[in-house]
Amino acid sequence: MATKIRYVQLEPAEVLLDFHSSRMTAEQFGCYWLIMMHLYCQGGKLKLDVKELGLLCNCPGAPGEGFEKVWEKIESKFQKKGGQIKHKRVNRELRRARQRRQAAVDNGLRGAQARWQGHSAGITLAMANGKRNVIEETESKLRIRKDLSSSPFHSLVPSSSLRHPASATAVAEACETPGALAVRILDFNQSLQQIIRPRNQSDRTSFRNIGNWLMVKIQAGEFNERIIPRVLEYAAEAVKGKSRNPAAVFTSILKRELKYLP
Repeated sequence: MATKIRYVQLEPAEVLLDFHSSRMTAEQFGCYWLIMMHLYCQGGKLKLDVKELGLLCNCPGAPGEGFEKVWEKIESKFQKKGGQIKHKRVNRELRRARQRRQAAVDNGLRGAQARWQGHSAGITLAMANGKRNVIEETESKLRIRKDLSSSPFHSLVPSSSLRHPASATAVAEACETPGALAVRILDFNQSLQQIIRPRNQSDRTSFRNIGNWLMVKIQAGEFNERIIPRVLEYAAEAVKGKSRNPAAVFTSILKRELKYLP
């Protein structure tokens, strides 16, 4: 299902100076723009049914009256084909909005690739090693905690971080090797938010959890740092799927490909 566009460009001066709309009555103008708004919300198409259009405009009226008379005055502004109506301006603005959105995604992906270009080689090997070493949820948590408690990384990741998302500051402070893994995880989180724009605090928390999970996995030896560009590629894949909730699709991909355990 295609992602619905939430924002489009509107030029008030152009609307007011339009030759046809400037000569509409208040009722005609109101119905005209209500239909336009519904077109924006429905991907640029509506069923060509005068009765239903009247209901959308809160202007049903009696047969031959009310909206039917209004429609006679405004229908020429719409294109009718295959039992549907469209509008040139609506289609143009929706297309522009999609292009802006795709440009933002592409820019985020290019930024991620530039940032991680030195780590792109050997991704396949990293994935293979990661899949071989991933184990079931309970066993994995127990083994990671045991390994961390007896390894030089024990001071880097407190046991509480396995249950709670680490903030960017906490990750940086916890790391004893400045410029190494903690910095890469911070960069990863920034790149991820450029590719998939978080819609709410839940998405941001989920992204921090994923970054924290990657850090723990890398420290435990299950992955190496070359896994990070691959995870960002999964994020780009989730966005290109045109889902309404790319963050959820991204998490689903991680679960399927890397056995991610939130």
